[in-house]
Amino acid sequence: MKRRCTLAVAAAGLALTVPLHSAAPPGRETFTAYAVDVGSSQRRTSTSYVTITIDRWSTDDERRRLVSAFTEGGPDAFLKEVQKRKSVGRIFTPDSIGYDLKYAHQVPLATGGRRILIATDRPLSFWEEVNRPLSAEYPFTVVEMRLDAKGKGQGKMTVATKVNAFGDTIELENYDLAPVRLSNIQASKK
Repeated sequence: MKRRCTLAVAAAGLALTVPLHSAAPPGRETFTAYAVDVGSSQRRTSTSYVTITIDRWSTDDERRRLVSAFTEGGPDAFLKEVQKRKSVGRIFTPDSIGYDLKYAHQVPLATGGRRILIATDRPLSFWEEVNRPLSAEYPFTVVEMRLDAKGKGQGKMTVATKVNAFGDTIELENYDLAPVRLSNIQASKK
C-alpha cells in the first residue's frame, strides 16, 4: 500500500500559500549537508555530501503562478509551469554535475531560525527516458530544511516525488517513504 501524505497547498513542501515576509539575504547562499539515503529493502543505505546554492529566492508572483497552475490544471500543468521557471540555484553531489532548482522559499521560525523549502522538476536519466520505468512518473524533487539562528540544522529530501491533486490539497505521494535525510546542514553566504 502506498503511504501518502496529504498536505494543504500551504504545506505541500513548496510553501505555496500566502508568504510570510522576511528580509531576503543579499547574494548567494550555500548550504552543505550529509545526505543519508536509508533506501529500501532492495537498496543499501548510502551517504553522500550534497551542496545546494540559492542565487535568489522565489518571488510572490512566481509563487502565485505555481499555485494557479496547480489549482487550474492539476499536476501536469504544475509540472509545465515549474519547467518554465528560471533557475533560482543548483543542487549537486561530488559525483554529479547537478541540476537547476526552480523554487526556493524561506519562512522565519519563532526560534530565530528558518524553514527553507525548495522544489524543482527532476531531470530523467537517458535510461528512464528510453525505458519509461515507474520512476519516470515521479518528476519532482522537494527539499525541506530547518535551520537555527546560526545557520545549522537538518532536513529531508524526496528525490523522486509524484504530485497529485485532491480538491484544494496537494499530495506528495511518497513523501513519508524513506526520504533522504540531510544532516549537519551548514549555511554560508557569499
